[in-house]
Amino acid sequence: MTYKLEGFSLAYKQYDGTGEVSCRNGQKAKVKLSSKSIGFSIGYSVIEGEGFFTDVKHISEVYGNYISLGNHFGFKNSVDRQILTRGEISLALRGKGKGFDIGVTIGDLSIQPR
Repeated sequence: MTYKLEGFSLAYKQYDGTGEVSCRNGQKAKVKLSSKSIGFSIGYSVIEGEGFFTDVKHISEVYGNYISLGNHFGFKNSVDRQILTRGEISLALRGKGKGFDIGVTIGDLSIQPR
């Protein structure tokens, strides 16, 4: 999955964006993303990156809410890392972007069809 998220945080972190999921079998889907989490966090950033799912049987299995644990930091250039899970499906996100932010959070990421 490729994605772009934009948002802010001040103890509560809210990021929204879009992405595209691609499978080895050629299936593709455009998705909308919404991330809400709490923790030690402050800042604003725009992040673009990649996500890697564990094996799924059909692309529709990626939709839903994932529990996340992540960290982000940056001064001008931001870096975001998250590990997410939804039952048997896991997702690792890594992204880079622009902003001023620092934090460690726990929350969720919603992936829905666009």
